[in-house]
Amino acid sequence: MPTRSSDRPALAQVQAEVIHCTRCPRLTLYREQVAAQRVRRLTQPMFHAIFREARRLLSEKENPA
Repeated sequence: MPTRSSDRPALAQVQAEVIHCTRCPRLTLYREQVAAQRVRRLTQPMFHAIFREARRLLSEKENPA
């Protein structure tokens, strides 16, 4: 469901409260650990391999043997 522009200030307020909340020490620690980690989900070779395979599959679909 799309948000109305009148909801945006309220959503921004809730987001700010959630981001800065420290009431749960376990959740706060987890949030800080996740923020500190730099995870590379798609490395360059993997990224290119995915697109190479997608291109191959599309060309096979367009030009069946």
